[in-house]
Amino acid sequence: MSVPDRLSGLGILLAAIVSLSACTNSSGGEPGAGENSNVQVEKEAPRVETKNFSAAQAKFRSGGGKKDPLATDVEGYTEWFYSCKATFETEDIRSDDTNGAASVALKIKSVKFDLALPITLHLPANAPADLKEHEDGHVQICSMIYGLAGKVASQAGKQVLGRTFEGMGKDMAEARAMALGQAERIVARVYQEGTNDLAEQVSRKYDQLCHRYSDEPQMSRASLAQSAYNELAEPAVTVIK
Repeated sequence: MSVPDRLSGLGILLAAIVSLSACTNSSGGEPGAGENSNVQVEKEAPRVETKNFSAAQAKFRSGGGKKDPLATDVEGYTEWFYSCKATFETEDIRSDDTNGAASVALKIKSVKFDLALPITLHLPANAPADLKEHEDGHVQICSMIYGLAGKVASQAGKQVLGRTFEGMGKDMAEARAMALGQAERIVARVYQEGTNDLAEQVSRKYDQLCHRYSDEPQMSRASLAQSAYNELAEPAVTVIK
């Protein structure tokens, strides 16, 4: 069995700005973590959904929202979305809107994160057990990494907490958006690296292990998913701590 394709994504919703990164890889409320009360995290439980498709519906969307040609080798795929909504409380350190333009310096006083992880398995109707087992391995990986998401978000918040960001624009709204945009990009980068990027790395390792042990049915896909996680995610856990 060829290893199915999968889609992954990261959603960062910050001050009504949506940033989505998605890529296709072809290979054959919880209390916030962290000690600082000025960084709070609320985390929904993962939501897993299965959608069935027929052979004639094997087209799926990839980066840029474009449809790929019919991919006859696509047996199934898993789509995940690490969603992170961040809300900032700020203090004006300096603001000026008197000379036909605006400038502002904002200090980040607190950050609140709302996290979610919707996962969708795309499988053909009457999918064989081994295909479903393989895709369940990707769900297992995403869920285990989501277990780190609270600490990752807390770490992201600490990167901007107490810092001052400056912005300029034609009016105060534009200046504030520029200042907050700097904090948003920092938070997005840290959260993406600790969740979506890590899930991509572990999933690629998992696919490699599935290929390696394809003729050894005693090696369950759940155990291979755990092995891939242990090899790549455990060092990341140490860094986060």
